[in-house]
Amino acid sequence: MLPGLNARTVNVRTTRRIHGAAAVTLAGYKVTEAAGQPSTAITIAVDGTEHTSTQAGADSVAAITAALSERGIMVEVLGVHETRIGVGSDTEALALVEYRTAAGTRWAAGKDRSPLAATLAAVIGAANGGQRSAALR
Repeated sequence: MLPGLNARTVNVRTTRRIHGAAAVTLAGYKVTEAAGQPSTAITIAVDGTEHTSTQAGADSVAAITAALSERGIMVEVLGVHETRIGVGSDTEALALVEYRTAAGTRWAAGKDRSPLAATLAAVIGAANGGQRSAALR
């Protein structure tokens, strides 16, 4: 992992190779801002090998889909819905993403204490789900 990247563990399912599809996990992320412009560094692991992508001027969803695209994993996020579940200090964020891959249009979910981490987990779930569906066709 690159120095300075958030080593935060996100709540994503353990993945494994199914029918030749690569297993994708989120290894870390860091969002910074300079002169009013966001910059997002995303580290994903594809089959255990980490790859970092930094996107200037992009929100976190655009940054993670660009990182996936750089590794040949195409996910188009059509919509994101976030909500909170739980009560008081035990609340967690639940993110739902509608996405499109070569396999079609589907939904994926992510859950974490952080809304950003939940959204990134949902996109990782979409990447894994879209690859599996395409591999099974």
